[in-house]
Amino acid sequence: MSSISNSGWRAWGVGVRLRFVIAVALSPLAGCGDESSSLVDMASDGSDVAVVRRSGGKQVVEGGGQRIGGEYDSVRFLTQSPSGNVIFAARSGKDWVVMRGEEQVGERYEHVTKLTVSRAGSVAFVVPAEHKQIIIQDGKRAITPLDSVTGFTFGRDGKALVVTAVDGGKAALIRDGSRQTLDYEAVSEPRLTAEGESLYCWAYKDGAAVLLKDGQPVTDAHHIIDSWAVSPDGKSVAYVSKTEDRVFSVFRNRTLIDGDLPVGGWVVSPVFAPDSGAVGYLVQSGGKWSVRVDGERRWSPVEAEAASDLIFSPDGQSTACAVKRHDGWCVCVDGRMASGAFDRIVGLRATPSGDAIKFVGVRDGAAAHMSVAWK
Repeated sequence: MSSISNSGWRAWGVGVRLRFVIAVALSPLAGCGDESSSLVDMASDGSDVAVVRRSGGKQVVEGGGQRIGGEYDSVRFLTQSPSGNVIFAARSGKDWVVMRGEEQVGERYEHVTKLTVSRAGSVAFVVPAEHKQIIIQDGKRAITPLDSVTGFTFGRDGKALVVTAVDGGKAALIRDGSRQTLDYEAVSEPRLTAEGESLYCWAYKDGAAVLLKDGQPVTDAHHIIDSWAVSPDGKSVAYVSKTEDRVFSVFRNRTLIDGDLPVGGWVVSPVFAPDSGAVGYLVQSGGKWSVRVDGERRWSPVEAEAASDLIFSPDGQSTACAVKRHDGWCVCVDGRMASGAFDRIVGLRATPSGDAIKFVGVRDGAAAHMSVAWK
């Protein structure tokens, strides 16, 4: 959950290359405020919470009220499988291991990144190998070594991998075991439509980034792509473009939907309404945050240090997000503070019935299921 920006793609001067812009500070998952627990994850159905806690200079993982695994020097990438297994990467000494509950997945590794779990429960992650990178899936090598694995996702069956990478100075897409070399210098992480039929990613060449759909450009070129989202129906992509001077614009495919945005502020977290119609996003200016939808302000600005996790109500009429104020993180619904303050807020989501918002609130090291009403 990024409070300032999602991943960004940027062009750089002579000998240009794609730059991965890291989200700055203020993420509620990056240790702001509470030092006793460094990671929190809520199961996709909201049924359980997993927490990493500090214990005597070490870190331990708890899920369902019980400790999972041992004591570690560091824990990262905490997540849960659909079946309820708590999955995480942990370091003891110089080596990293990936745990699925009490079971170790694969061997011990020098480093682990991009740990991901599919809806079918498959566990995959990236490790160094032979001065390159490979993906380990369910304990076995899944691809031949590549210079750099930019990202990957799972196909519709939750088992087949879709990979973006840079290898031999060229961007590449790997899908269903078939590799497609692209005439670009670099490429973003891939995103599939909900049905798994179309593949989107950003690619970079000659100082500009363009959106590719199944390997073909579908947008004009932009200098910096700051954050983006694929619509639920898979037919559209919303994204935030900005210049070096932080002049922001919001697009839907090739169409500009909002160019009247504050210079020098922030515009982040584009998200589609459930019916794929409207596009909402968070806007910061002068120390205040607001929500805009398709170029119109949805609610009055509220004073906050940061904001994240914008969501629509199931009917698309209301919006909510997490905001960080002087006393902690709160849930803001249509411009009103709908919850108390927490050290962190995790897993903000609308209930299927449409009457409430569920999340995990963390306060003083304790994580609890919470809900607030839309109205």
